[in-house]
Amino acid sequence: MLRKSCYLCLFALLVEFVQIVQADSERCFETVKYIQVEHATLLILDRISSHARKVNLDVGSPKIFGRLKIVLKKAFKNSPEFPPESVVFLEVFDKIPKQNCTKAVEYEERSEMPVFSGWIYASLPSANVFEHPMYNIKVIECF
Repeated sequence: MLRKSCYLCLFALLVEFVQIVQADSERCFETVKYIQVEHATLLILDRISSHARKVNLDVGSPKIFGRLKIVLKKAFKNSPEFPPESVVFLEVFDKIPKQNCTKAVEYEERSEMPVFSGWIYASLPSANVFEHPMYNIKVIECF
């Protein structure tokens, strides 16, 4: 008899705990609202020379950095009532030096397919990593 009442008490506590957790999760996990913006700042690390450089990009305008051609397709930032976050959608093309270049280094497209096409979060760069033997890209901010 005692065991049955203990089980009922534990079940009642469990049900109440689940209701409390459910109510808290509904309050904590509000839908994050993003604002679409037209500019982003990236930090590009040249792994060969160990130099990092900040690069400002505009949506739709390609930017050449060494062997890379970077195209910012979309840029978003959080609305002010949420913690700061920046998200970009990038397409990165790899270029190779032309065989018959004389004075200046001229590059040609390696292929029409991007070597990277995806979303990169400023606070979580490991979620979708740009993997390249010479360069590393990180999002600083969107504005």
